[in-house]
Amino acid sequence: MVLTTLILVCLTTSHAWSQVYKWVDENGKVHFGDQPPNKEKAETIDLPEQPVSEVPTVTDAERRERQKRLVKALEEERLEKQKAKEEKKKKEAKRKTYCAQLKARVKDSERIGRFYRYDENGEREYISDEQADAFRKSLKDEYQSRCSG
Repeated sequence: MVLTTLILVCLTTSHAWSQVYKWVDENGKVHFGDQPPNKEKAETIDLPEQPVSEVPTVTDAERRERQKRLVKALEEERLEKQKAKEEKKKKEAKRKTYCAQLKARVKDSERIGRFYRYDENGEREYISDEQADAFRKSLKDEYQSRCSG
């Protein structure tokens, strides 16, 4: 476990270490380091060379094409956000208009004493006070649920 960790650390660090030393102390414990110990006899460990990975070169034309795609994607995202913002604004304006009309209906319903509807012959048919109160309550409830807060 210790050896694996040390090798991984050595492989992932820069080539600043030219040598790795291994030694066993008087207690029998194995140690690794970049400097040899003073008293104990150390063994030099040769680490394998890491191949230098080549960074793919990008031509100016490819870079410009990538930039164009990025600019296009950002512009599309900006337009989508703008469209969503406008739709939200329209929806809010429509809601405000609806709520203003509903509020006016609630006020009118409180002011009006008797309500009627037309029957199949076109004659006025007055509704009872209980039905009128239920209608007023339904208007108020709708206003509360859709327009409050």
